[in-house]
Amino acid sequence: MRHHYLLFFTLFSTYFGLSMVNPLIAPMLRELRLDETQISMVFAIAAVSLFASSLVWGDYCEKHGRRKLLVHGIFHFSFAYLLFAFVIQLGFANWISFSLLFAFLLLIRLYGGVVFGAVLTGAQALMADLTHVKERTSGMALLGAANGLGMILGPAFASILVLWDWTVPVYFAALFPLVMGWIWMRKGPDEPVRRKEYRPHSEKLSLFDRRIFPYLFMTVLVHLVIVILQVTAGLYFTDQLGVSVKTAAQWISLSMFAMGTAAFLGQMVIVRLWNPSYTWLLRLGAPVMFLGFFGFLQSVSLSGMVLSFAGIGLGVSLMLPGCLSAISLNAGEESQGAAAGLSGVANGIGAMAGPVAGSFLYEVHPVVPFECCLWVLSGMIVMACLIKPQTKEHTEPVFHKR
Repeated sequence: MRHHYLLFFTLFSTYFGLSMVNPLIAPMLRELRLDETQISMVFAIAAVSLFASSLVWGDYCEKHGRRKLLVHGIFHFSFAYLLFAFVIQLGFANWISFSLLFAFLLLIRLYGGVVFGAVLTGAQALMADLTHVKERTSGMALLGAANGLGMILGPAFASILVLWDWTVPVYFAALFPLVMGWIWMRKGPDEPVRRKEYRPHSEKLSLFDRRIFPYLFMTVLVHLVIVILQVTAGLYFTDQLGVSVKTAAQWISLSMFAMGTAAFLGQMVIVRLWNPSYTWLLRLGAPVMFLGFFGFLQSVSLSGMVLSFAGIGLGVSLMLPGCLSAISLNAGEESQGAAAGLSGVANGIGAMAGPVAGSFLYEVHPVVPFECCLWVLSGMIVMACLIKPQTKEHTEPVFHKR
């Protein structure tokens, strides 16, 4: 069990850093005279590299081991943030030209997306190896809770550290993963050993494998609607509700805090203590997300928005562990690395498509992005009710630690 929580804190260290730095990137780069298109490119290239690298990391994970991938990924993640902070400092000091600054930022974000994909793939595959099949959903929920806790604490720490300097939160974001990487080298578990009958002689897992495609598709849709919400909610507050930009920033901060808190509590309490089957998580999570988005469109007050975001976060806390455990269980125990890589691909597709879809739909009308999210969630409710498991959800484990 202690190895499960070691994985939790390792993944939390990366999500904590992301949640500290990502909200600061746009204002920080605007101070460096980058325009909106250039800032969007800096964001987008990380999502593209996460998507493109996840398949590669899945194969690497199968050939060279999960622990090696995770440890290398966490150290490189820390180094990427150190480079990012250093280049930002050079930019503020006017020690490099604007074009060179922009090129370095793109390269570092590209590098950061690639190594973050390694961390996600290694952590998910290792959790699958270290859990009994009947504990798989609970284990995946623990990894998801790391995201929720990072979403809660990251912005809070960033709001304090940024008072000293723009780059202080970025350097701090690099420190925590560095510590966790060192702990993994000292205290991390040995690589789980496969039984001989499970050596990889089976057909290679693919994105469109019928055993896992429905769950990968639902993973894409969950990330898609969440990113659309994150991209357009602040604009919606100012344009439709008539609040000031400063008030809108406060509302979105409190709403995101509520979403992160609900997601963390849902995964740590409901999923881990109840430990339901993934089918029930999917069938419950999609309607809860639908009600959250519906409440968002009906709300005109801060309290209503906070409650709506909390509902959405609760739905996400059920949907994502359900999708991840379904992918893991249906992929087969001999393909856990590939399954983790494909989960990263699904994550990347949603992260890439969300900003584009959200911006385009918002230009049509400010309400349209959220109405489309409701239609997507309606389809997910139907899918969750129709999907039948392809494998038994409670069987004996096939991996053992040394």
